[in-house]
Formats: sequence, C-alpha cells, structure tokens
Amino acid sequence: MKAIIPLVVLTGLAACSAPPKPAPVPPPPRPFVTPGLPPPLPPKQPADWRDAPASPGNWYWRSEGNRSVAFFGTPTMPSYGGFTLTCDKAKRQVEIRQTAPALEAPLMTIVTTSGQKTLPTRRDGGDVVAVVAGSDPLLDSMAFSRGRFMVSVQGQWAPWYIPAWPEISRVIEDCR
Repeated sequence: MKAIIPLVVLTGLAACSAPPKPAPVPPPPRPFVTPGLPPPLPPKQPADWRDAPASPGNWYWRSEGNRSVAFFGTPTMPSYGGFTLTCDKAKRQVEIRQTAPALEAPLMTIVTTSGQKTLPTRRDGGDVVAVVAGSDPLLDSMAFSRGRFMVSVQGQWAPWYIPAWPEISRVIEDCR
C-alpha cells in the first residue's frame, strides 16, 4: 500500500499540469506571382493580301423596289453597315458603300486578283460611297476575283478582305 501512495501523488500532480501547447500553425503560403508577361505582338500582316484571313461576316442579298442590294457584314452591324453594293436599276449605276472613319472624302481602293482601282468617294453619314457604272470592268473583277478581294479606304484602320460570293454577281447582273 505504501507503494501505491507515490503513484497516486504522481497521478494527482500530473492532473494539475496544463495540457501541452499545440504546435504553432505555419503561416499560409504566399501566393505565387507570375512575372508580368509582355503584351502579345500584333498579328503579322501577310506579305500578300490574298493570304490574309477573311474579314468576319457573310453576304446577304435583297431587293428593294428598283434597287438590288448585296450587304457584307455580321448580323450585329446596322443595316448598310459594313460593305454594301447597291444597284440603281433606273440609272444603271452601282453604289459601293463602306463604313469608315470620318475623313472628308477619302479614296477607296479595291484590289482583285486581276487588278486594282482607286475610286473617289463622298461622305454619307458614317459611310464613304463610290459610284460606278453598271458596266464598269471593276465589278466583274470583284465578282470573279479568286476567292476574295480587298477594299481599303484612306484613313481606315485596316483593309477588308471580302469573299467573292454570288451576291455580287446578282447585283451586277441586275444593273446591266
């Protein structure tokens, strides 16, 4: 029994001691910061305009009374925004219209696989407008250009690369 007393005393002393302190929590890891990347390079302009990607959009054709209209653009563009060919059947003239930044009367250059032509224009709201005769060879060049043609307007931010689809021919034929 005397041997039990020291054991009881030690157990009592052990009960009086504080519980062990928990191990310190390590600080949260610092977020990994990637070094700043340089801005992406602008896309390289192809050496030949025929190798450039086509401008976004589709051709749409409609008849408006005495006019035949082919519109190239996207559904989100306003009516007659983008690029438009309009035949005035009575005058036998084709109006070439493109949305472009505001310069007084910029020049419009149309490049096809068989040549190019620069046209004088007039302003009409936010568009530039060139007018050619329905028999102008430029129109045939646009219709039969291999896959696409390019339209650039002086002072415009980038040329348009427009596919040569049947809607162009429809407008031309309506004007002859």
